[in-house]
Amino acid sequence: MRTYSFREEGESFTVEASSRAVARKRAVAELQASYRTTANVSGRPVFCDLYEIVRGIPDFLKTVQVDPEGPPCVTEAHAWEEVKGSLRGHGPGVTYTERCDHCNATRHTDTYGQRRDNGRQGYLIVTYVQED
Repeated sequence: MRTYSFREEGESFTVEASSRAVARKRAVAELQASYRTTANVSGRPVFCDLYEIVRGIPDFLKTVQVDPEGPPCVTEAHAWEEVKGSLRGHGPGVTYTERCDHCNATRHTDTYGQRRDNGRQGYLIVTYVQED
């Protein structure tokens, strides 16, 4: 086992693994687990840039996107129906809104979404709103 070093948002952490590929997968999994609650509470995806530290120098590895889980439904599964007139072009993508027939939750999808923290575009962004 070797120790691999990573950094995200200025915080460094290490991962023990048998190979660099396994270490990278574990680092991504750790970030996803640590940001899951934030994504679920906000109803929006959370983005974090992961760097691998190689010979003391941070090297950009990838952007990790942690998507919120959909709100619970009153039945086993949501029955999403597109809201009439919600489909619109957005750059090279589209946006559309769906509503669950069972619990009235709303799911908005942007196939060419933009990160709020740095303005980069091209992400699949799915957000949820739970109606009371």
